[in-house]
This record gives sequence, structure tokens and C-alpha cells, in this order.
Amino acid sequence: MTEMGNRTLRRPTVLTGETYKLKSEVGSVYVTVNKDEGGAPVEVFLHVGKAGSTVNTLAEAIGRLISVSLQHGVP
Repeated sequence: MTEMGNRTLRRPTVLTGETYKLKSEVGSVYVTVNKDEGGAPVEVFLHVGKAGSTVNTLAEAIGRLISVSLQHGVP
């Protein structure tokens, strides 16, 4: 990764991550956290229930928000 500042970090071609399966009131929640070479989180993917559902759409948006924040240096 490059320096943080006000610049967007460049995403490496390959990242290493872990996916966690959690249970919720709306079904299984899958949270994937991908990290850079130093182990810092770079992007997050959230998947809830069936594709196309409102809850899944919101979860996907939250994952993108977290990812963009991480890529702009938010701790």
C-alpha cells in the first residue's frame, strides 16, 4: 500500500482475507475482511441472506462505505 494522507490507496492485485459466518435475525451474515501485506484491513464485503434483498443491498453498501473509508486512511 502507499502512504495514506488525502490520497486513495492503491489496491494490490492479490489480497489475503478471512470470511466470518455470523448468525442474525435475518439469516446468515458473511463478513469478509481483506488485508494488505502488513495485515492492515483494506476492504470489507458483507453479504446477508438472499441476493437482491433490501437487507443484503444495505449490507453491501455498508461494506463499500467501510472499504472506501479504509482506502482513504480512516483508521
